[in-house]
Amino acid sequence: MDKIVNTEERKHQPRTIEMQLEDIAERKRKLTEKEKRLKAKLSTQERNKRTKRLIEIGAVTEKVIGTQIEKEDLPKLIAFLGQYGKFYSNAAITVK
Repeated sequence: MDKIVNTEERKHQPRTIEMQLEDIAERKRKLTEKEKRLKAKLSTQERNKRTKRLIEIGAVTEKVIGTQIEKEDLPKLIAFLGQYGKFYSNAAITVK
């Protein structure tokens, strides 16, 4: 029963500066944790969005080429895109 009374009494006592500082430190810690979680979530969303975009580009590229692109084909694809990619860039700007 004493503990209940002490707790009740504490609620009505003026808060000391030290108690206020402890509360602020705790809120700061919680906000920092929440910030970390939100940044991690944003990073995951951005990574998933990029992954989806890369998969879609790969699928369209294979569809246009008409065959599956293997790892050993990548240098040829890079050379092709390097040679003709500038035409796509100009076309993409005028299509928008």
